[in-house]
Order: sequence, then structure tokens, then C-alpha cells
Amino acid sequence: MAAAQATLTEIKGQGVALSQALAKKTDELVARLNQLFHERRVPITACSFSSFFRLIHRENFDLLYYNLLFRGVYIWEWRCWFLCAAHEQTHLDRVVKAFSDSLDELAEHRLLPQMAGR
Repeated sequence: MAAAQATLTEIKGQGVALSQALAKKTDELVARLNQLFHERRVPITACSFSSFFRLIHRENFDLLYYNLLFRGVYIWEWRCWFLCAAHEQTHLDRVVKAFSDSLDELAEHRLLPQMAGR
């Protein structure tokens, strides 16, 4: 109960600025991931709403998710994520780097589905 009360007090104290900052941080991360997917021609799209975001794809990307886990990035099996106030830019940079390194490694071994036209 103490943790819940402290959380609600913090949310009340920061007001709408907290959710706006989280939404902006999430939008920036999603844009970076989508740019990476576009550059690598990988058929994944990151979509967001406020601090919630998810990865959408039709192909099987289990190897990518295992590779990310190996690099310290866990993504829930339904591919939904949330950012919180504790996430700093260094955390987000590590996530993007883990995606970049994972995509590069899997592509090197031809283990990634590609967008049509490549």
C-alpha cells in the first residue's frame, strides 16, 4: 500500500507533464525502432499510444526475440511494452543497440524474414 500511495502521490505531483513526457519518450523510441526496421528492410512495425507500444509483424520473429533476450532485452510474448519515468535515455539507447546488433547478426546468417522487393 505504501508503494501504491507513493506512486499516486508522484503522479499527482507531476500532473499531466508526466504522461506527456512519457508519451514523447515512447514516440521517439518507436520512431528509432521503425527507422531501424525500415533500413534493414525487416517487416516489423512499432506502434504506440502514450507510453504503451507494441511490435507488429506477421512473420515468425522468435529468433529475434531470443537474440534480444541474450542481449538483456526482454519483450513480453504478446510484444507489448510500456515505458516508465525510470527509463532513461541510456536504457533506450541500449534497447535500440540490442535491436540493431540482433538484426545484423540474424541477417548475416540469413535468418530474418525480409520485406518484399529485396
